[in-house]
Amino acid sequence: MYTLRILKLLERGVFVVLLYLIFVFCCILGPIAALLYPLATNDGYIRNFFEAADRMLAAFHGKSGRWTLSVECAAANAGWLRIVRWMLDTIQPGHCERAAISEHAYCRIKDKKLGHK
Repeated sequence: MYTLRILKLLERGVFVVLLYLIFVFCCILGPIAALLYPLATNDGYIRNFFEAADRMLAAFHGKSGRWTLSVECAAANAGWLRIVRWMLDTIQPGHCERAAISEHAYCRIKDKKLGHK
């Protein structure tokens, strides 16, 4: 009796439409929640994850990976890193310099060289 009701719902497509709506809702809500979660919490794990991803992005583009991409942009003389620096400084003025100070790379910025002393 119960299975007949379920089969009737499947025939009508109500069950499929309900599953589809749940799927669409989760696809929309998931990325939004993933973007807002780091802003809503002060979780060190999330911050470390984004910092590691930033360093990996810098290493992927041929830099050492010791510094984040923002610090590499602060030390850039020419090339595509200057464009990235301009974009970051447009969004948040002084972003690259503050990143270099927070990562203790500011002493090397004047030389336009990053790395070990």
